[in-house]
Amino acid sequence: MSQKIKSHLGWAIVSFVLFWPLGLVALIKAIKAKGAISRGDSDADILADNARKWCKITTFTWLILVILGVAAGITVGCLLSSAL
Repeated sequence: MSQKIKSHLGWAIVSFVLFWPLGLVALIKAIKAKGAISRGDSDADILADNARKWCKITTFTWLILVILGVAAGITVGCLLSSAL
């Protein structure tokens, strides 16, 4: 292998903290990728890419939920202030 493969374990841990339901999948995939990398498996790059994909999905989902939460908070705040 000419290039170093990253397991994305750090990002998976952060993903788990951000949104654990999907972050758990990312964490499991990253742990599998790390094991494959340490063993020198030929499919380590595929497993690492899969872990990266789940980290992206988790981070994007968390970001969307934060945006929706802020928008809902602003909407409720506006409705409550106009009702008074």
